[in-house]
Amino acid sequence: MSVLPTVVACASPREDATDAATEQVRTSAYGTRDLLQDLVSDPDAPRGQALLDHVLYHFPGGEDVITFTKQVGPDGTLTLRTAFHTRRQYGGGLSYDDVVARLCVEFTAAPGPPAVVNVRDTDCAATLPRATGNSGNVDLTVTRDD
Repeated sequence: MSVLPTVVACASPREDATDAATEQVRTSAYGTRDLLQDLVSDPDAPRGQALLDHVLYHFPGGEDVITFTKQVGPDGTLTLRTAFHTRRQYGGGLSYDDVVARLCVEFTAAPGPPAVVNVRDTDCAATLPRATGNSGNVDLTVTRDD
């Protein structure tokens, strides 16, 4: 019987932190899409600017979620461009690394019923801060699927 050595590749703390931060900003964006779907699907929800105000009241905010475009189209469709940030840290012993990821998406929401909400990647606004208060300096900008 022969025994072959096994090589196990371990990710670095930086790679682990990058993967975790990327996954978290994507999860936040999709959770926000689901919230938006619920808000604009309500047949008793207001319309137009009042609907936008209603959505923004319930939308996540703060320093880690920044909505940098807020518009109501002539047909009542809402357009929201939002930057999500998260910081994740990994490591052990004396080696720790943390990563701040940013994901910028555009939500379009046509009120219903039936409501239609779409999400797509968008460019981040040049006016967004390089650092967020809770997360720190942005290390990388990701897309929904990279």
